[in-house]
Amino acid sequence: MFEVSPFDGGWAVKLCDTGEVLFFETGGQAEREARRLAAAHPGDARVRVLDLRRALVGEWPAPPVLPASFPYALGAPA
Repeated sequence: MFEVSPFDGGWAVKLCDTGEVLFFETGGQAEREARRLAAAHPGDARVRVLDLRRALVGEWPAPPVLPASFPYALGAPA
């Protein structure tokens, strides 16, 4: 997991595996680097983007979206 969030006049990318933090001037720079790191990470990796209130505003890769015609709710017996 890589987390992009605002930090003291800039933006940070936290590498959740190691706790290491990288700092950037803009959110765009931080998100691009987080995506690059996630793509190069062995196994599954996700990028979460938080806003100034620390609310989740984006996730990459995006979680799967079920079609509106999905026949039953997840977790329901088939």
